[in-house]
Amino acid sequence: AGMAFSTVLAAGINIGILGLILNKKIQGIQWRKMFRCFIRCFNASLVMALVAWLTAGLLFPFIENAVPSKFAQMGALAIAIGAGALMYFMLAVSLKFPELREIKSALLRRR
Repeated sequence: AGMAFSTVLAAGINIGILGLILNKKIQGIQWRKMFRCFIRCFNASLVMALVAWLTAGLLFPFIENAVPSKFAQMGALAIAIGAGALMYFMLAVSLKFPELREIKSALLRRR
């Protein structure tokens, strides 16, 4: 846990320093808009993590009885990741993330 925390802390400091440098080079960055976007994404990520954690915790005991333990863990994890990703996408659509329009237009241009 200590190594993960130090990595996150270093990345956060790095983002702060790069943000200050970028702010000096580019005037007019909309920090409030970026912060609101960050809060929205952070909250959606928390809900996604909760859904994935609960799905894995509730699903594992049922799968464990049917298949060997490691396969049960991998199956529960795969289903939990899918449930978490689905929840994040549903929240992104309901909160009208602007990035979804950009992804849609990029995918439509590829065709």
